[in-house]
Amino acid sequence: MEKLSISLPLLVFFSVIFSGSAFATNAATVASTHLVYQFPNGTWVENIAVRGNGHLLVTFVNVPELWTIDPFASPAPTATFIHHFSASRLATGIAEIAPDLFAVSSDSTIYTADLNVSPPNVTTLVRIQDTTLNGMLYLPPPANRIMCSDSSGGVVWSVDAANPVNNYGITLWDESMFPVPGARRSLVGVNGIRYNAVTGHVHYVNLPKLLYMRVPVDPATGRATGPYEVLAEGVMADDFALDAESGDAYLAGLDRNVVYRVGATGRTEVVAGGLNSTELAGATSAAFGRTGQDRRVLYVTTGGAVAAPVNGTYTEGGKVVAVELR
Repeated sequence: MEKLSISLPLLVFFSVIFSGSAFATNAATVASTHLVYQFPNGTWVENIAVRGNGHLLVTFVNVPELWTIDPFASPAPTATFIHHFSASRLATGIAEIAPDLFAVSSDSTIYTADLNVSPPNVTTLVRIQDTTLNGMLYLPPPANRIMCSDSSGGVVWSVDAANPVNNYGITLWDESMFPVPGARRSLVGVNGIRYNAVTGHVHYVNLPKLLYMRVPVDPATGRATGPYEVLAEGVMADDFALDAESGDAYLAGLDRNVVYRVGATGRTEVVAGGLNSTELAGATSAAFGRTGQDRRVLYVTTGGAVAAPVNGTYTEGGKVVAVELR
């Protein structure tokens, strides 16, 4: 744990961006939870991806780092440092682009982290000037493109994963992605993004606009082929996980300290956490397990309620929580 440190200016910056209130609820939950791993106080765990072997990859806002967590280690889960992105302030999105090869966004740069070798090999893929890269997805062949939300620009970029140099550009843009001028979250628009390969839609959330959206895309280019559709309004979310089979989305409710389930028809319910609960204090992202023993487990990352302390006073170290879905 010695590598991970706390950057107070960045935490203050993100607290200003993410503070506020919306869609407060203390609805009854329907899923059980347990702690997988917790980092020191002041740590903001930002995003998560799950490896084929079941280990978890996480990024951080308070430090520009990538770590891996073994949730099955005995007698207790372990966390291992992978890389410090020395040219950046923070690390955000992460997506698998080939078996155990991940793309990671950090400020305006996309890196690749190859975990097939030891030690892992981290290289720069492309830098996109004047962007705030945040959420990330991988659009598989025939596209073979990495798509990243630019939260300050209110657009989604795509990058050719095989030939990234001078082969990137804005792929999706819509008013629903824009930041809100003058709002307390005016620096953030489109945030988490995911691809549903079953329906061919890109799904995304806009934190300050409290929107959960989707748009059909061309599987070869990632460009929109139809209208941008509102799936839910009034729901605060930083990032989310998609269940492609059911069409349900599980939204990390940030300073609502919950995970919402939004059904294909737009019905929204709380499945874990609560406004005054520390169970999911500052939920930031989510991903499903990939092994036989955890395929119905939703791994949720948290920022420790740094942006909005629980009950106005309580903060803690960011953590990963397993939500066991029914």
